[in-house]
Amino acid sequence: MAELNADRECGVRPNFSEVARRYGVDRHTVSKYWNGGGPSPDDGRHGRPSGFDRYRDEIEEKAALPGVTAKGIHELLLERHAGDEPPVPGYNAFTSYLRGRGIAVGRGGAPDAHPRFETAPGEQLQFDWKEGVTMHDRSGRGYRFDVYASTLGWSRMHYFVRSPTRTRDDLLACMADNIRWLGGVPRQWLTDNMSAVATLGGDGRRSRDGRVAAFAREAGFELALCRPRTPQTKGKDESANRFLSRLRAYE
Repeated sequence: MAELNADRECGVRPNFSEVARRYGVDRHTVSKYWNGGGPSPDDGRHGRPSGFDRYRDEIEEKAALPGVTAKGIHELLLERHAGDEPPVPGYNAFTSYLRGRGIAVGRGGAPDAHPRFETAPGEQLQFDWKEGVTMHDRSGRGYRFDVYASTLGWSRMHYFVRSPTRTRDDLLACMADNIRWLGGVPRQWLTDNMSAVATLGGDGRRSRDGRVAAFAREAGFELALCRPRTPQTKGKDESANRFLSRLRAYE
């Protein structure tokens, strides 16, 4: 089969009689395989135990955590079992294992797909809060906090700041830290309608908070707001927040 596939990719029609003689089969058998009528030979992997079977209980325990990701579980296995022999298989094998065993991760469906758009270098930064991140230590004690997350539109470089609360003072402090860390100011900063940035008037119109707007002017960037109920507009930062969801597997 490998020889026939190689010939097919090269656009060469083999001599069926010659191939049959070398492999000890009938030329009609070679013709059948060439024309797609024969089954693919068993490669020996069917029914073979998986390298993840030894971690199944651990995988199922972590997969049941709300908001956890498959990538987070796999990274945890790589770290926790770094010295195991044979080593922990790769991520593609892990996702295949989850599908094959019917193990659902994070108790949630796949997100809707949205068109991707690009911006020029230095053109845009997207930012948001990752709210209510909760982690537990070994004794079961919970720790709840929020995270300021930003993403550069062109390079996808991320910046995260842990914050105990999401007040306007917290936001301005995080934005100032963001500028210092970047060493520059992207032309446009895009966010949603968080209460620290925008207020909704009785006529349904949105207005930017005075302090945040003044900060934007002094720093030299345009503060842009997403249309209501369209978080996909700043999808690059929403995608970055999935990185934080990987931490849930560690607990």
